[in-house]
Amino acid sequence: MIMDEIYDVKLCREESMMISALIFNLVLLLQPIYLPMIMHEYEQPCFTPGTALEKAIAYLDCEFNDEVGLIRESPDQTKDGSDDFYWRYWLTTDNRVAQYALKAAGSDELASTLADTLRTYGDQKHGIIEVLDGKDIDLPPHTEVQCRIDAIEEEDAQIWYEQRTGHLIMNDWEKYADLLLYGALDAFHSGETFTATVRYEQAIGLFDGTGFADKFFCEDERHLHPTYKLALALYTAQLLDQPVPEGIMVALLAQQNSYGGFYTLYQMNGDHWGNTSTEPTAHAVLALSAQEELTFQSDPITPAQCKDSNPLPDHPRGTAR
Repeated sequence: MIMDEIYDVKLCREESMMISALIFNLVLLLQPIYLPMIMHEYEQPCFTPGTALEKAIAYLDCEFNDEVGLIRESPDQTKDGSDDFYWRYWLTTDNRVAQYALKAAGSDELASTLADTLRTYGDQKHGIIEVLDGKDIDLPPHTEVQCRIDAIEEEDAQIWYEQRTGHLIMNDWEKYADLLLYGALDAFHSGETFTATVRYEQAIGLFDGTGFADKFFCEDERHLHPTYKLALALYTAQLLDQPVPEGIMVALLAQQNSYGGFYTLYQMNGDHWGNTSTEPTAHAVLALSAQEELTFQSDPITPAQCKDSNPLPDHPRGTAR
């Protein structure tokens, strides 16, 4: 598939948009943006938030397979144990979050199509992401279980789902920024405003100016940031009517490529890792749909730091484990 023929977008010269830390800090002094002075190169966003939203929706629309009725995980194929390549489609989290996000963004037709397909597969419950739709979730959360549920050979497609409903309980869930944010949303929907604010502030306290220095980041030997956590923080801030460091928006937009997709992971210096995918892009659509209602934090923040760095096994999807 030739992406240039699919998207009618103006290509960003990403490599030329890298700026030195000196220039970056100078810009921060000249604009009302308060971020920790991070001494590394950082890529400027390609698009404004409004344009970024349009491009992200177009990306999801392009990644949608009408024959499958779902949005594929990534433009990259996955290799199975027999060295055959296939396209992977996640019912949860990817397509469920995409359904929520596209509905919020006004893309009702695609959102409705995804809902219909998810229904044919039994409306698989995830256990956490339902809070994005205002539903209650159980805390402490459970660790995830990922299973293949179907295969469509003529489309080289495998259908997968993730559930966090009955596996091991995560008693350390408050050490993960995304789980704190999901927990904040759960408290908010339950009318527990104080608890929601406390959990939100705990999560924001883990932001290091580039990403969230939570347990996943600190114990992963690669020290990679999952992009979707940035979008989740923006969405939660909007819903709770809480200020948010503007650096979170800057970091999020920097992870969008010229076709509109958001990279799954990125490194400590802001460089992309791997390819774009549906999960972070769907979260970004959800966040950017409400970005005009955000209030950015006007006070400098103190960067969070890891206390230790014990390596964990790789987690390619980037979610809290």
